[in-house]
Amino acid sequence: MEREQAAPEYEDLKKHFLPNDQLPRIDLTGAVMNRITAIQAGKRRRFNKPRQRLSIYAAGFFLLLLASASVYAASDIIEIRNRAGEVIIQSIIRKSPSPINPSTREDSKVNPSYRDRVLEMVKPGQLLAYSIRDGRSPSSIQYLYDTRVHSYNDFEELLTRTSAPVIKEPTALPAGFSFDYGSVAPLFPHEQDERTSAEYERLLFQLQKRAAAEPNQDLLVEEVHWTNAEGAELEYRRGEATLRITAAKNAVRVEETLSSGFSQEKWIRGGKDILLAHRQSGNENDYVAIWYDEAEATHYDVSAMGVDGLTESQFKLVIEDLAEK
Repeated sequence: MEREQAAPEYEDLKKHFLPNDQLPRIDLTGAVMNRITAIQAGKRRRFNKPRQRLSIYAAGFFLLLLASASVYAASDIIEIRNRAGEVIIQSIIRKSPSPINPSTREDSKVNPSYRDRVLEMVKPGQLLAYSIRDGRSPSSIQYLYDTRVHSYNDFEELLTRTSAPVIKEPTALPAGFSFDYGSVAPLFPHEQDERTSAEYERLLFQLQKRAAAEPNQDLLVEEVHWTNAEGAELEYRRGEATLRITAAKNAVRVEETLSSGFSQEKWIRGGKDILLAHRQSGNENDYVAIWYDEAEATHYDVSAMGVDGLTESQFKLVIEDLAEK
């Protein structure tokens, strides 16, 4: 969260913190809904052939900054537009392998990163704000959270309580998949968002007080008061294979970058244009489906990774179940 200008009362806080480009950042790649990016990266490493897939969800949620898709040599591009003719989903298949690797933990037993230290503090249901003292440049507030629950009933209650986009429980799951977790992505406080600007200023004030009172503390952490979420995720698991469903509301556009080896098509179900992509490696299949529900202003993303024996028709049954509602 970058501040363009700081009010005079916050100038004392600014000098204590690292500039944004030196802060450990929250990775919201792909299904960014996991409590810790490190856990998600760990899951990917257990697959022999990660699908090398990146998503950008603009307008503040699932936002990932990466180079424009135009720099890649694309052999296949699919666009999905809304009723106004605006591109809301774009998918590109690169000819060359992805140069971007899944992120890994930044810590070691000897010298854990600031982010990993915060991860040790966060409790279920919490959203934590943290900043790092360096005695130099402007303040920057980063966020980490843990909202995972482990039953669909608890997940449904969480969706209702936080006004998150609804993901209904799929009834056409392939054999052997069971519920792993559900979670939501809290709406992060920001000074330019009228819904959360008061909380942002409260956090900044608290960090200012602590910076003055605790001159030897290099990491300052405050719990965020939050009530609303703009994203949700469900994950089902069968052994090492995962089937993940994510939903993000109020996202302007999704840009999907798929590695070579994927094929893709536009598919229509329930009156919705759906991007459907598939890659096979030996007996393992990777599937991706993305669509936009205009009535709910919500993007949906379903992915099945490293699934042995999952057919396209079985994956499509899951999509039909979710999209035709």
